[in-house]
Amino acid sequence: MQSVWLLTDQSGQFASKSYPCSSLTTPQAQELLEIIEERSGQSSHIFTSQLPVKEWYAYFKNPTLADAIMDRIIHNAYRINLKGESMRKLKKPASISDTLT
Repeated sequence: MQSVWLLTDQSGQFASKSYPCSSLTTPQAQELLEIIEERSGQSSHIFTSQLPVKEWYAYFKNPTLADAIMDRIIHNAYRINLKGESMRKLKKPASISDTLT
């Protein structure tokens, strides 16, 4: 399974983009920065990741854009770090008979 960045607004209408998470090209990072700047001060951003924030820089090919994007994401952010096992690991896998009823 490949990770992706998905950008959208609350209604799904704004700018729904899906980028492979191997890395963001310079044009993709520029587009992300434009979206963040356009929405800043007007609406909220929600970012989720299984990676620590310090590892996000590795996904940007352009370090200048990485700094600009990360500065805007992290500044005034509320961070919630969850710990513990994955809920998928904790839940019992459904059997075929469970899905047919």
